[in-house]
Amino acid sequence: MEIFDDYVTTVLHSLDEGLAIIDKSFNTVYNNKVLNGILEVSDDKVANVFDFVSAEDKEIIKTLLSQTFGNKVNIDVKITSAQGNKKVLRLSISSFFDTKRNADGYIVSVNDKTEEEKDKVALKAAMANLDLVANSTADVILRYDFRTFKMSFVSKSIKYMAGYDWEELIGTRCVDIFHPSVRQPIIDVVTSYVTGQRSFDRGGHDKIRLPMLKKDGTCIMTEVLSSFLRDSNDRPIDCISIIHDISETLRYEKQITEQNNVMNTLINNLIADVYLKDKDLKYKVANLRYAKSIGFDSVDKIINKTDSELGIEDSQGIEKFEQHIINTANPSFNIERKITDQNGAEKWTSTSKLSYKNSDGQISGVIGVVRDITSRKHYEQTILERTRQFENTINTLTDVYVKTDNEGKIVEISPSVCTLYGCKHKTEIIGKNFFDTLCQIDYDYHLFVKEIKQIGRIDGFSNKLVNLLGQEKYVEANLVTWVDSENEIAGFEGILHDVTERVVREKTIESQKRTIELAHQATMESINAAKRTQSATMPFDHIHTIFNSCFVIYRPKDVVGGDFFYATEKDGKTIATVGDCTGHGVAGALLSTLSMSYLRNTISELSGSELTSENILETLRSNVIKTMNSDEGFDISLIVIDKEKKQLQFSGAFNPLYFVRKGVLTEYAADKCPIGRYPKVVNFTRNVIDYEEGDEVFLFSDGYGDQFGGPNNRRFGSPKMRELFTEVSTLSASEQKTKIEKTHDEWMSQQSLDQIDDVTVMGIKF
Repeated sequence: MEIFDDYVTTVLHSLDEGLAIIDKSFNTVYNNKVLNGILEVSDDKVANVFDFVSAEDKEIIKTLLSQTFGNKVNIDVKITSAQGNKKVLRLSISSFFDTKRNADGYIVSVNDKTEEEKDKVALKAAMANLDLVANSTADVILRYDFRTFKMSFVSKSIKYMAGYDWEELIGTRCVDIFHPSVRQPIIDVVTSYVTGQRSFDRGGHDKIRLPMLKKDGTCIMTEVLSSFLRDSNDRPIDCISIIHDISETLRYEKQITEQNNVMNTLINNLIADVYLKDKDLKYKVANLRYAKSIGFDSVDKIINKTDSELGIEDSQGIEKFEQHIINTANPSFNIERKITDQNGAEKWTSTSKLSYKNSDGQISGVIGVVRDITSRKHYEQTILERTRQFENTINTLTDVYVKTDNEGKIVEISPSVCTLYGCKHKTEIIGKNFFDTLCQIDYDYHLFVKEIKQIGRIDGFSNKLVNLLGQEKYVEANLVTWVDSENEIAGFEGILHDVTERVVREKTIESQKRTIELAHQATMESINAAKRTQSATMPFDHIHTIFNSCFVIYRPKDVVGGDFFYATEKDGKTIATVGDCTGHGVAGALLSTLSMSYLRNTISELSGSELTSENILETLRSNVIKTMNSDEGFDISLIVIDKEKKQLQFSGAFNPLYFVRKGVLTEYAADKCPIGRYPKVVNFTRNVIDYEEGDEVFLFSDGYGDQFGGPNNRRFGSPKMRELFTEVSTLSASEQKTKIEKTHDEWMSQQSLDQIDDVTVMGIKF
């Protein structure tokens, strides 16, 4: 074997892989320093790689070399290095020959595959663990290539969440199981993570909410937690996503939000001051009236604080009393208290306090309701003063003034009692018991008197009595206690109001109100049923399966309306239309439902070359005129799309078409003739348009443009519509819908106007 010159030796030592030249007996003639490093042998020694290979592997190599007749042999072997480290080496062995084509020795290249093998083992273990965990949870786990988005693993729970069999999804794109509107944004987000434009939050993963398409075409809302699967060098290998169905969670969140809104609306519109404290007597809920009553201009300034922390007057006494209510669960009602407000004025309040419980039945705090009774207190004082000052003038009262002792015996009464009770003179009732004559209730009068003494008064007490003439009378009483010269309660006095006429009138009104309510309820139930029927005839659910990018705004002026939209596919063509029937409300809804029936029947009748936009409208008009005896009809814009030719046809009856390409809007006018009877019959025109990817068409009724509003209370108008549709054409379908609806709402709100007509807008992007 020839000796290599220095030049060759230098080249061999510069290689990145280990290299050895061995003779036929597997003895090393030459090795480079890289091989010494791999075998962890010092550079001053000749490292024979086969000294580290097991005898079994060496025999396998010899057999392979004898069978290959000079071809290269590649084999992976496990060794223990000179330093005792376990390694996996890739040996590539090639023979070289003498002049007689006999093997003269071998060239061996050596690559260290130890780390790569470790990665494979770790990846295999990770995949085994992933499979075990993924198929044991209700959440769906996906593994997919972040470059192609093709899935290599799908947990079996996808069957229960979305109806797919996991086998059918392997090799498909993960973004395709989500709603079309979010597919490209998903790709953009993942790409931004890969390129480093965006970084993961919360420990290397990110969570977003995405709508998922179930196999049956319905949609559920999911929460997706994603992260990268990385190798030992922290390089991304694949993406892992965990998908959780949050449809029920969102429904509960919505219900809780609605309940909170109702509660807040109720609290903030009560005429009383209301607050709620927790067991630590910290404010949790309050209305603005209450906050202002204790000297604060915002509810937020008192939330999570106690009266002591807020510096409220007599806060210690208030908190002691409220703690007693929490501890004993005994409520307290109508506690009257005189206070000085922030302006220095004296006020009277009536406070009721009671404990409340949580869902576990445990007392969680106290609720307080505070009413300003200053005017009522002034009124009472005025009544008492006037009663004492004008005691001799009570005979002029129309209402009945009555005064009793502690036993309820009448000691004084005004002459007006004769009209109420049917007696000839008031002396006939003086000395009789109040409860046997003017307060005919099945109640222990001793308890009644005791209650009056305890609280000092009874306001608005109502009862029915039968007088001496057999007449039914309704009486409302305001009674207060009175004191004798020794300042002791000696009985009660007050005014009795004959409210018979009012009660009879209220009962009559209540009966009439109930009748009207029942009639209104029946009417609304009928209209809502009509709404469901009308909505079922329009393709709300499946229009997005016909067009990849589209939106529909459908806003009836009333619950139901005269506008309609429709989309279908037939004979390789796609048909879409927006119609506007005469009138709105129930009448318009009936006509729109009938018109859609005509339209579907017309499309069903036509086929092949007959299925053109103008032919559909001509046939539709003919069918309507034949079967309808009235002059009612409708306007319509209709397109027929040939996706293979990338061509669309448009015909319209009073309703035009807007076509937008690269920020330029073209209007295609409609024929001045409706679908129905008309004095002048016009043949419908076919407009043929070649479209490109990114072009968009808008079909609409006249309700949007005719809406009054804006700063000068004018119609929105066609020029603004063209400008708006051009502006939004660069947005996604969902963003277009939001922008157009928001513009419509803001236009009306500037004049506080209601919608004047049904509004329908359909946008289709190619």
